[in-house]
Amino acid sequence: MSDFLKPLNRNRRVFFASIVIILIIELVVISTFYRNFYSRQRIEQSFRTDG
Repeated sequence: MSDFLKPLNRNRRVFFASIVIILIIELVVISTFYRNFYSRQRIEQSFRTDG
């Protein structure tokens, strides 16, 4: 029984690891897009105030 459950336990570990990696990639992508959008908005505001 333990030999049967070993690959299942390993697959579950790989599954959770892949979920964690995907979440980290999503956070990085969202943060870069948000920072890019925020800096672009700030640059447009500075252009408006400069005239």
